[in-house]
Amino acid sequence: MKAKINRTSLCLGIDDSPLGSRASGR
Repeated sequence: MKAKINRTSLCLGIDDSPLGSRASGR
């Protein structure tokens, strides 16, 4: 669930937490 949200947020460029999204995406 979190991975999916992070991936989608990265694609859209929006995420609840930039730190989490960056760590998960990169």
